[in-house]
Amino acid sequence: MAFRYIMKIKYDDKAKYLAQVLRRLGKYEGFTVRLRGSGSRAPQNREDGLDLRHYDQSLPLEYAETVRIYIDYK
Repeated sequence: MAFRYIMKIKYDDKAKYLAQVLRRLGKYEGFTVRLRGSGSRAPQNREDGLDLRHYDQSLPLEYAETVRIYIDYK
């Protein structure tokens, strides 16, 4: 299974809508969409207060300031 990085955008209502539209399109065109969160990892900026290294790969979307969008082809 191949995957492709598409873009990095600010995570807001427009980004959520874009992901929803892409997922709906993917059902018919044979791909899935993944969102990976990015942003500040400083504990004072997150409600959970975990250490800096807890989210090394990506942030949960609830803490994300930006998201990276990936398309996974089936």
